[in-house]
Amino acid sequence: MQGNEFRAGDLFGQIEDLAAQLETERQARLAAEAANVGTLGLIDIVSKKLRPPMESVSALTDRILDGRSTWLSGATRRACRTRCTES
Repeated sequence: MQGNEFRAGDLFGQIEDLAAQLETERQARLAAEAANVGTLGLIDIVSKKLRPPMESVSALTDRILDGRSTWLSGATRRACRTRCTES
């Protein structure tokens, strides 16, 4: 047989290989999507739990830095300014 002759068995084998590869890729995509949904759910929960205390810290820092809080030491004010410039 010459190298360019049609062989049905080869064609069907290639189709089966492609179908198997597509199924493997589909399963990998589904697994990745499921992991992504789980990660987004975790981020959402953590975000909801952390947002209120962080907003409180930010609001308190802003009040400290507005100059009306006379009961704080200079070191505390500097620490608050550092927190504001780093965020």
